Amino acid sequence: IVKVPWMSIVEEMANIETSPNVVGVFVAPHYPEAGSLLESRYKSESVATWEQNEWLQDEKFDAMIEDAIATVDQQERFAKYAKIQHYIVDLAPSLFLFDQVEKHGYQATYIDFPASSGEAIPIMGYNFAARFMKVYPKKRAELLK
Repeated sequence: IVKVPWMSIVEEMANIETSPNVVGVFVAPHYPEAGSLLESRYKSESVATWEQNEWLQDEKFDAMIEDAIATVDQQERFAKYAKIQHYIVDLAPSLFLFDQVEKHGYQATYIDFPASSGEAIPIMGYNFAARFMKVYPKKRAELLK
């Protein structure tokens, strides 16, 4: 294991000759759906970016993800995402070794944080989408008196 600066990792991953054999990267989707992550992580056009060190170039996968993302019906789209995920697991381009554990503090007296009451969004980072939180300034003012 060698600790290197982030920009060195990005530079090394841009070339198949210098890409590390293993690199740990936490990736969040661009929008809260499996298709976003599947596309950015495994589609051929993401080769030579920090998001894909696998150098996977699979025309079948590319066609599957393009079809799924273009599917308007949500249930049908999600079913296609499930098939794609099974395809990726069977292909085994990545080692899924660990999950990122997150612990968060917040002021429960005047902030409603849905994730704290079990309404978590199971996509990395989306528990912090401000549109889902509520802040009560009057309750805060009372607390500070």
